[in-house]
Amino acid sequence: PATTLYRSSNTSSRPEQKVAPTQDRVSALSKDAITSARLKPGQRLRSDVLAQSVHASRTPVREALGRLAQIGLVERDDGWGYYVRQVGLRDTLDMYNVREALEVQVARELVPMLTPALVAELRALNKAAEDLYVAERYDAFLTQNRAFHQAIARATENRLLLQMLEMINDR
Repeated sequence: PATTLYRSSNTSSRPEQKVAPTQDRVSALSKDAITSARLKPGQRLRSDVLAQSVHASRTPVREALGRLAQIGLVERDDGWGYYVRQVGLRDTLDMYNVREALEVQVARELVPMLTPALVAELRALNKAAEDLYVAERYDAFLTQNRAFHQAIARATENRLLLQMLEMINDR
């Protein structure tokens, strides 16, 4: 059922914020459902079903889907509606090449900033991810692994670099 598509898998250390405007909330929930594979590549997205599942009107849902199309997570159907974008091999390789270049830059910026406390924090995050992998809890592992990489990027205090990595990771 549609309602199970929109449970949050966000385990980031960001503090909870006030309730976002409906379009922002729907966009974030949809992005999470796509990147966590609860919405599958090629799956058709019906604004009426999505609206019902998040208790919103269709207008903010359509606006949110338009946003997701702009960042490449969904594509507009020839007729009415959207579908989850299928990512091909070439797109995947391109994303990994860009991600690699960005992460090399993160490492360059982070090395001079390393402290024993930061190293301990990163080790703990990495150990938590490793434990989840060994326990074969792959969804939780992916979430924890992403938190580990985000913590590294955040530690550089380079907001643009963090935003670029998040954009690549969200695809």
